Amino acid sequence: MYFRSLSVGVLVAPFANAQLGELTTYPIIGGYHEGIAYDEANNRLLLSSLVSNSIIALDPDNDYALLNTYVPDGGVNPSGLGLKVEASTGHVHATISSFATFDNGGYAKYDLQDDTGTAVLAETYNMTCTNNGTPSCGLANDVIVTDDGVAYLTDSSNGRIFKVENGAMGEVNISDPTLLDWVDASFPFGSNGLVMTEEGTLLVANSGAGTLVRIDPDTSEAMNVEIEGESGGGDGLLYANRRLYIITGTTMYILESDDDWMTATSLGSIDIDKSADGESAATGAFGPMDENGNPSVIYVTYVRFGDLFGADGPNEDPSTLGVVSLNGSTGSTSAPGTDATTTGGGTTEAAGDAATTTGATDAPVDTTETPTTAAPGSAEPDNSASGMDFGVKMFFVGLLALTVVHY
Repeated sequence: MYFRSLSVGVLVAPFANAQLGELTTYPIIGGYHEGIAYDEANNRLLLSSLVSNSIIALDPDNDYALLNTYVPDGGVNPSGLGLKVEASTGHVHATISSFATFDNGGYAKYDLQDDTGTAVLAETYNMTCTNNGTPSCGLANDVIVTDDGVAYLTDSSNGRIFKVENGAMGEVNISDPTLLDWVDASFPFGSNGLVMTEEGTLLVANSGAGTLVRIDPDTSEAMNVEIEGESGGGDGLLYANRRLYIITGTTMYILESDDDWMTATSLGSIDIDKSADGESAATGAFGPMDENGNPSVIYVTYVRFGDLFGADGPNEDPSTLGVVSLNGSTGSTSAPGTDATTTGGGTTEAAGDAATTTGATDAPVDTTETPTTAAPGSAEPDNSASGMDFGVKMFFVGLLALTVVHY
């Protein structure tokens, strides 16, 4: 297993690895949750699954207990990846693909019905191939949605960005070389995590190349961002107040830019490593924001890819939800009776079902920056991370060439 470091178009400079937050982990139902979104209106976490098309809701005020399970009412693909909530309507936007074949990609918009546990399908679209126009080609991965309800999604296997607007889905950027890389001679994998800045600029994690790509919203021109300091090949991305959060399988990097992301500077990293437990950090979502639009909590999903691609296949063992408290803020409560505590830079485990906390806050994040006004038509999109963890998945990609995993 590996996570390719940023290499193309990157300026490397010495940089202290300052801890900017703490990770506390909690056991949750299921072991293969990929996408995650915080539904502020209903104060709940929504998670998608790589092994089913269902969406679960968790209660952040009750130790992340299961609130509901929503099953789509339409015939959609079995794997859920990216997930976002449209604040103004409550619609849930999702990317769907066949994770067994890294294909059959598409987009769906749902209305969640609490009384029936149904995700009512409001809209759905399939990706098209660039070579022959065949429907449902590509691996739909991450998705973002603007305040105007416009959705953007990444196609990891073809290096493309799609835009869903006014009842139609079209390509924004077709197979740009900066958005695609080849794991081997037969397997392409590129554009993954996706966010939009205040100016409407798209930032994309090219997981195959280990680069961060900037796409101009007016010309669709793509270029690699030059990064000074430590960073890593990204999976999920989050963005708030000119600050970018890059989630890899083991580490969260925090970057900022003062030139609309032509270049960026690393502020340091947060340790979110649970590889010793066979789990890889996949994606993330901001929790409640403060009055200035700054995050204090980031929720992180973990996936056991070893089980997923192993001989025995998926199982019912619980997985982990990570709660990263920025600036030392708590952001959540410990499980009843556990009295989990934090001491310095160490790791403390309380008895029983204790939450585990890792990493000290040695260098607090400056959250005094004032939010800026978003560009028309691209106002403050939901920029929580929900890309697919590349480093670990690629370790098993050879298995996909030999057999199809059935769920």
